[in-house]
Amino acid sequence: MTPLSLSGNSAAAWAVRLAMVNYIPTFPMTPPIEIIETLASWIAQGELKSELTIQDTENAMFSAAASAAAKGERVFAATSGKNLLQAIELLYVVSGWRVPMVLFNVPRMIIAPDGPEPEHNDVLAARDSGFIQIHCATSQEVLDSILLAYRLSEDDEVRMPVLINHEGAFLSDPNEIVDIPNSTAAKQFIGTKIQHQPAADIHRFSEHCDIFNEPRAGACFRYAMHLASQQTLAIYDEVADEFCDFFGRHYPAIMSYRCDDADYVFILMGSFTTSAETAIDQLRANGWKVGLLRPRLLRPFPKDMLVKLLQGKRAVAVLDKHLSPGMGGILHCEVLCALYGHQNVPAIAASFIVSPGVYHINAHNFFEMTTILHKAAETGETPPPRPLLSQQTNGKFTVQ
Repeated sequence: MTPLSLSGNSAAAWAVRLAMVNYIPTFPMTPPIEIIETLASWIAQGELKSELTIQDTENAMFSAAASAAAKGERVFAATSGKNLLQAIELLYVVSGWRVPMVLFNVPRMIIAPDGPEPEHNDVLAARDSGFIQIHCATSQEVLDSILLAYRLSEDDEVRMPVLINHEGAFLSDPNEIVDIPNSTAAKQFIGTKIQHQPAADIHRFSEHCDIFNEPRAGACFRYAMHLASQQTLAIYDEVADEFCDFFGRHYPAIMSYRCDDADYVFILMGSFTTSAETAIDQLRANGWKVGLLRPRLLRPFPKDMLVKLLQGKRAVAVLDKHLSPGMGGILHCEVLCALYGHQNVPAIAASFIVSPGVYHINAHNFFEMTTILHKAAETGETPPPRPLLSQQTNGKFTVQ
């Protein structure tokens, strides 16, 4: 492997190059424009054999991507924030076609007043579209996840589009050291040619249903997508293991950090993971038995794995970078749904909303949440949801 200092956007461009993508439709926007500029430069210099076209709308970009993928091309597209929401109707169409492709989302704040900071309301608005959804925490993970996504998307038992999410400002701009895999190994892992055929479950479905005369064929196909998404969980584990064999990095559906003996567990997605791990180490040094779980897969949601990892824990805190007004944190709701009805799982699942514009969460934030969880576990009363704001600290976190 070759180490390079890359931003998250540059890492995504390298993954597209390694994956030998044939077609790149684009609608220029910030912040993913850097990806397109890099790819266009490589194409002009003859370093990447691919066709890049500029579309006049986001909807046109998705239409072009789906049409090319249906013809057997390996397709990549990038979007962000409001642009994703403008074309969300097309996401349902693309997933309904069951075409393999990768969509890369660089989220930005979409609320008013808005700003360059990321949140997850754009990408989570698409969680029911049928796209497999993977969330990244580092630039290395961005590159690796795109390679993994093509292999997963093109599997005969899956044949579904994949949405990769990383975070504008936090990951798209800063540089970090990224290992670039050997191109030959990348080709061997992904495969060089897409099999131009419908998904395996579509074949099985057509044996039992006249798709031209069945008035509820749309609902049947939608359920076939659901079954394929569930099947993706088992296939994902196999693909992740094979990726580790090739490149030495393992990406389970849920990343776990110091959870084996933890009493209290934090659950979050995205780029605050490194800050969270540092805070957990500090709390551990001060006697608090805490751990971290980070779901990489949001769809399909690995609920069985989550339940197993949370068996025997006293309480969990879910950190959401998104909010469903009138309901609460979206990931918090997903976690509650997964835990409901199971034995020996935490009775306390507290919700914390990371306020838009917060660039950093530190050990003080995690100490505050841990003390709230400890009190809730002692009283048996779940605390109400609350926003989490950046705070400074230089003190110790004493076990009470």
